[in-house]
Amino acid sequence: MAVTKKWRRKHDVLRPVKQFLHKVASIKIVSDVLFMFAFLRHPIDSFYDLKTGQKGSVKGALIIFAIFFSIFLWYLLGKGFIYQLVAIEDIDLQSIVIGFFSIFFLAILCNFLVSSINDGEGSFLQLVKMVAYSLAPIMIAYVVIIGLSYVLTYNETFLLQIVGQGAFIWTGLNLYLGIQEVHNYTVRESLRSIVLTIVFMLVIALILLIVIIMTEQVYMFFEAIFKEVIRNVFN
Repeated sequence: MAVTKKWRRKHDVLRPVKQFLHKVASIKIVSDVLFMFAFLRHPIDSFYDLKTGQKGSVKGALIIFAIFFSIFLWYLLGKGFIYQLVAIEDIDLQSIVIGFFSIFFLAILCNFLVSSINDGEGSFLQLVKMVAYSLAPIMIAYVVIIGLSYVLTYNETFLLQIVGQGAFIWTGLNLYLGIQEVHNYTVRESLRSIVLTIVFMLVIALILLIVIIMTEQVYMFFEAIFKEVIRNVFN
């Protein structure tokens, strides 16, 4: 055993690769992105390091959002044939992009507003980082689901559902712990913050929907008047 270990140490063909990967991982922005995997094992300690600025960064959080969006698109468009329920040509990419980032921005903004009136300590940028670094479980789950969708049959759909539901619960737990740590809330205050954030999001979404509908109606009204004027002038 000792001889084998000594031989492996002497003939470690993977050493250059390991050294290269270690050098890449030591780059600040790379280590900031890879820090999200620490939330899978020690979420509370990781959120504390994130809040105090010891690890992680806003740039890292933005890159994580971009990676998550890419994985989300892959999840929508790249699953196995029997699990790909939506045709690629039917996908409205513009709506997906706007909806994806709008939901995250609205959730962060609403939680920041709620925390502002409920003595929360977290800043807007801290919330951006908290949400981004909480997404590791669902990101990994999407990749696993995509891979499994090419080898599982339709009768084994429940396995994909278990992976997806477990990841959503895990991600939700991370978000809860993140809110508690970032704002220095108690359990009750954290739950109230989450409920109020959801209520605020629904209210804002309803207001935006009403504004959009009214804007379309006003636009159609003036368009009809303009067409009528043009028709009267040239007839």
